[in-house]
Amino acid sequence: MPSIDVRATPLRRYAVREDQRSWISSQSGDFDPRNAYSLAIDENLEVPNFSGKWLWTLKTLPKIKVFLWKCLHLSLPVKAVLAHRGIDGLGGCDSCTGAEESIIHVLRDCSTAKSFWECSSYPDSFKLSFSDDLEPWIKKNSFGSTMAAGKDYEWRNFFLLGLWNLWLQRNRRAFKQQPANPDLVKVVEMQTRELMYCVLEPNGGKDRQVRQVKWLKPAEGWQKLNIDGSFVSTSGLAGCGGLLRDSSGQWIVGFAESICVSSSIAAELWALREGLGLCLERGATAVEIQIDASAAISLVASNVNTNGDLSGLVDDCRDLLMRLPQVKLSHCFREANFCADALANLGAASSDLSIVFDSPPPVLDKLLLDDMLGSYRPRLCTLAAGHVS
Repeated sequence: MPSIDVRATPLRRYAVREDQRSWISSQSGDFDPRNAYSLAIDENLEVPNFSGKWLWTLKTLPKIKVFLWKCLHLSLPVKAVLAHRGIDGLGGCDSCTGAEESIIHVLRDCSTAKSFWECSSYPDSFKLSFSDDLEPWIKKNSFGSTMAAGKDYEWRNFFLLGLWNLWLQRNRRAFKQQPANPDLVKVVEMQTRELMYCVLEPNGGKDRQVRQVKWLKPAEGWQKLNIDGSFVSTSGLAGCGGLLRDSSGQWIVGFAESICVSSSIAAELWALREGLGLCLERGATAVEIQIDASAAISLVASNVNTNGDLSGLVDDCRDLLMRLPQVKLSHCFREANFCADALANLGAASSDLSIVFDSPPPVLDKLLLDDMLGSYRPRLCTLAAGHVS
């Protein structure tokens, strides 16, 4: 294991827990029979590099994403793929005499597919892509906001639905002996408009709104701990920070630290552990904790075992939470966590920093004043079922 990976593996500081056996390939540490079988037959467990991960970012139907995933993995059950698997005697394309029925043949080069694409309104800028190999052809036509020629819909939406319908048409011909639909272009156009108005923009594009967010003071007798972690994957720099304030918004204590972790969630958990430890050192008895990483809250709040690099941090956080007489752990928007964010960035900006602030550093002067005055900060939120998230 490289030295940087060893340094980025946090050890337990507070929790007392005996070593236990865990299944290394499982996040929870539970036994994985499928993985065990692969080990038993000496199967190569290394996942090959897949260049088509971009398809999961497409704004289309989930079934089409899975369909494309099969295409790019060359696992769509066309006759050429089945022959490669040892199923012989299936012949070639049912529409083109003597032609091999490959994936790209069914979707583009078959006479039926060619007729479909020629009748569609593809933009001139995509014409050359129809001579590319399978993946670059699909990728080029699946992105961008270019409108179909003379139409009111984007070409990418028509293209993706066109691929799906060509595959369905091939199956109807193969299994039900149904002829090609001469009006398939019109069918796909109707589906494209339905997708555009009912799925991609069900509320006419008005599914987001600006919400005014602010930091709120804790209740009387309580203190509020805001924490944050910072991790920059490109540089590997990481830091954590947090601050504790009383019910009037006055500063009690804060911290900033440079850390060595390998993920954002590890940085958030590290910040939580440092903040909880500081609360106990200062004799806090009723603490409201806010963090802008819901994944960290889920890990700590659940009773599920954790495996791997995060287990030490999660165990420590759970142990420290149990030591506080009264505690509330909740998620907040980043706009209500700017002070902790600034401290985390301060920690990440240095390669060797660990400071406890008994008085606020100058970098927080304006942010603390805004919080004290109850200043609002705008946040673009998604509307879901009448609620803002």
